[in-house]
Amino acid sequence: MSGLNSKATKEIISVATKKISTDMSGLQTKKNSALSAFRLAAERLGNINDQLNEKIEDLSTLEAFIQDQKCSAGKMVSDNEAVRSKILEIIGE
Repeated sequence: MSGLNSKATKEIISVATKKISTDMSGLQTKKNSALSAFRLAAERLGNINDQLNEKIEDLSTLEAFIQDQKCSAGKMVSDNEAVRSKILEIIGE
């Protein structure tokens, strides 16, 4: 009777081992799939950041241009005011 129990036990262990192996393989596949999705998301976020950094550079260039134009306009106002003051002085007003 001991021999039958031993044989049955070995068979149960063999079936259980195969089931665990199949389950582990399935879980590894799911893990790899999940990691692939995360890698893809990370790559896409990197691409988005690259594009955003380009926009930041463009905006910085635009900001510098606007600041230059603002300074030029301010200089024109100052020059115009000086000429206006002289004109008013000449005409006595």
